[in-house]
Amino acid sequence: MRKKISVIWLCISYVHGNLMTSMDVDSERINESIGHMTRNIVTKYFAQDYCVGVITENGEILKYTSSIIPISLLTVYEVPEMVKEEGRTRNETKRFEEIMIQLLNQGCLSFIIQVTDSKNIIQYFYKLSRRSTTRSNRRYLYLPFCKNAEIQNPDARRIFEMKEMHVMPDLVLGVLLKMKEKSFSNCMPNSNNTSDNDRIRNVTYDCSATKQESDWTDEKKDCGKDLEPKRKNIQMEKVNLKDICTNHTIELVTHTFVGPNSEAEVWLDRWVDGNGFVKDENLYKNKMKNLHGKMVSVAATPNYPPYTIIDTNRTPFLYDGIELRFVKEFARHLNFTFSVLTDDVGWWGEVWENETGNGMWGNVALDNAIMGFGATYAWLENYPYLDYSLPYFRSSVRCLIPKPRQLPGWMTPILPFNSVMWEAVGISLVITVVSLYMVTKGIVLLTGFSDQRFSTVADSVIRSIGLLLLQAPSEDRSPEFVALRHLLAWLLVFFLLVNSIYSGGLSSVLTVPRFEHPINTVAELAKSEILWAATTEAWVYSILEATEPDLAHVTRNYRVLSEEQLLGHAFKEDMAFAVERLLGGNYAMPSYVNDKTVVNLRAMRDDLYSGHCVFNVRKASPFMESLNTLVLRMHAAGLLLYSERQPPPLPAAAAISAAGVAATTATVAADTTADVPLPSPPPLPPPLSM
Repeated sequence: MRKKISVIWLCISYVHGNLMTSMDVDSERINESIGHMTRNIVTKYFAQDYCVGVITENGEILKYTSSIIPISLLTVYEVPEMVKEEGRTRNETKRFEEIMIQLLNQGCLSFIIQVTDSKNIIQYFYKLSRRSTTRSNRRYLYLPFCKNAEIQNPDARRIFEMKEMHVMPDLVLGVLLKMKEKSFSNCMPNSNNTSDNDRIRNVTYDCSATKQESDWTDEKKDCGKDLEPKRKNIQMEKVNLKDICTNHTIELVTHTFVGPNSEAEVWLDRWVDGNGFVKDENLYKNKMKNLHGKMVSVAATPNYPPYTIIDTNRTPFLYDGIELRFVKEFARHLNFTFSVLTDDVGWWGEVWENETGNGMWGNVALDNAIMGFGATYAWLENYPYLDYSLPYFRSSVRCLIPKPRQLPGWMTPILPFNSVMWEAVGISLVITVVSLYMVTKGIVLLTGFSDQRFSTVADSVIRSIGLLLLQAPSEDRSPEFVALRHLLAWLLVFFLLVNSIYSGGLSSVLTVPRFEHPINTVAELAKSEILWAATTEAWVYSILEATEPDLAHVTRNYRVLSEEQLLGHAFKEDMAFAVERLLGGNYAMPSYVNDKTVVNLRAMRDDLYSGHCVFNVRKASPFMESLNTLVLRMHAAGLLLYSERQPPPLPAAAAISAAGVAATTATVAADTTADVPLPSPPPLPPPLSM
């Protein structure tokens, strides 16, 4: 099968800019042993990847891997330090970061690193993974490096103690074992007395403190003791003693990642040149299946019922709500413990271009928390810095509008008819005036008799208003001509019908009070010019780029105020407030919408906009796959909707009285049907193997 090799050959030189080309015989043997081991690992673990990224200082490893899978290669003479000072060093660091981002954007999910300073390159991976367009978790293989006939191993202890390890579970270090010359000579077979077969046997070697039984000679035991570095709890099964003494041995180690001691070193396997791996263990086990009680932090918004409800005044602390219930299930699923971080000032917060921030999003961006939540949508503003899970919930945003005021008493005579009816009455009155005047003029012209009744415009207007009020002409003012009598009779019938309709409307107005027209749609909200507000700009992230005229106008009328200011406006009834409507028809009420202010508000009938709630995680988060899996399973079981129908207890600071809840049901949720009791959901199936 033909392999396509995509190579980025980027050379950065800080001294001479030349790659090493001359090595002694032992260096070549070491590099060959490392190359064979790397080829084995690539074939077994990386062969199905789109490509493999390689960062090396000599390029030797390429000839062992390029024929297996496409390679993106970065060859450097020296990795610059991550410093912030002005001048040449900072410019070199910036240039190297740009090159690293290009390498990360190639889409490779596995990386092979063979450099002198492994700790420094780990810091680059940690920092630049937030800027990369590739968002998947990556696997890393750090190899020992033979430079100038000296072996340079990655410092496992220092590396595993780095804070960056908390987001890099799939990291393996290769450590080359070096033996003393005396041990090496002692292990050589004696050609004079004993054959190789007599001296070499398949044995089991244990470097632990407890001695194991074996038929080794004292000389062979000394050889085993002189292996450097000495490591405990490392086993080699059925290894040819001659191979140990004459060939290069590479240990593969990783960090625990799970449990309370996540930086502890874990031995995986040993590579013996010529024999391969001793135990042939899985080097990249899924550590995310069981975190063994690992302590992590999650970021949440302060009390935002029913999504997050936090009360630290109770004993024990109250952590409840739709999202926190999900997090508890997630913790049970992966077997970890968590603490909750909140920012009472920043709330959702924001992320800045320097990769810092505040609030919930800032805690996630700074890796203070493994995930963040607060009924957030997949907004474009934070997407360059964070990653989003699959949507777990649908919600929409509406406005709580001040309830319509009762119309004043002086408008009672006007209210029986709407504007269209009053326009029709006015037009009818004009037609009546014109008809009476023109008919009278025609009769005078045809008969020659003069008649003072309806002969002038003023007289016709006065008589028409009298007909509107059902005032028929008296006997002495009745017209003498039959045509005019017929016209008056039909006009009286018409105005009788108008008066009957008006009387019915007036009775309705006097019986049921009339109020201002309510605001139910986005167009009506824009036309009313009423301001609406909330505590953060996050409420308008979804409509900032809206092109619809009404929605764009509503966006311009949005204001960001403090909770104290919003509470004051709620009592004044001069402003609308953004609230979230959940999938089941319930509302997430902020603190300033309480039992005293909710009676003055009502909800719009239409949504301003809607969206899907997601969890926020860092880019390339190792928790993403498990998080998405649990979201899909919770959806399938219907537990998220069920959690909404089972409201959790409210904290004391956000409790709403029974009267307030009743008022909320009457004014806010008037467009929803009564909740039907749901049966208990089935138990969640056991965790899937991942």
